[in-house]
Amino acid sequence: MLNIDSKKYPKPRSRHHNASNVYFPLHALGAIPKFYPPLIETIDWSDHFNNGNPPNILDLGCGWGTCMLQLAYNHTEENILGLEVRKLPVDWIKEVVKGESLPNISVIWYSLPNGLSFLQDNSISSFFSFFPDPWIKKKHHKRRAFTKEFIQECLRLSKDNAQFWQMTDVPMVAKHHIDILSDFQEFTIDSFEFVGEWNSEWSEVFPDYLPYSKDIYQQIPWNIPKTDQEEFSTKKGIPYVKTHFTIHK
Repeated sequence: MLNIDSKKYPKPRSRHHNASNVYFPLHALGAIPKFYPPLIETIDWSDHFNNGNPPNILDLGCGWGTCMLQLAYNHTEENILGLEVRKLPVDWIKEVVKGESLPNISVIWYSLPNGLSFLQDNSISSFFSFFPDPWIKKKHHKRRAFTKEFIQECLRLSKDNAQFWQMTDVPMVAKHHIDILSDFQEFTIDSFEFVGEWNSEWSEVFPDYLPYSKDIYQQIPWNIPKTDQEEFSTKKGIPYVKTHFTIHK
């Protein structure tokens, strides 16, 4: 197990959200805002992974990287890439990766709405999308990275039978994700696992919970280290869902 020494690697204080303009593609903004993540055209993967190969696991919005750092430590045969729109967590993860000499993990400061053209077709075997920014207000929905265009990109990147793993503690976000993925015949939902106490907030969004219950779908073993937010939700008794899709191409 990778034990990250909080004294050796103290986390800087960080706002949960950046300025709103970083959640839009650069072409929609006109001018380049201050502190906007740089665009990426091509990448030399030897600058990111010791074996020089491209990533095969993609953590979309990796936050402080607790999950992917542990996963990289446990599975040195995998190349894991995290993308995160906030620079402070990216810099902190890079410090841990360098200090712990982890050869198979990298992180990039990047805004997902700009696309993933720097990643190769048919290269990703697992996608993680854990507790994304919910942007609950309707006027803010346009800031969500999870769109049909984004899923088209994931389809281009995915290997056949790639795995798509999701978690959220916001009912309307869970519904939003499932509704979008249900429009793509390549995505098959294998598991919908509810963690915590079912309540009226979830019932309002999922009035027909039964179709997603364990009586219909098997509970896929995750075998994935917990994220900071998952630990927080469990500790505070905040319900959340874990969904798993397989991508058939």
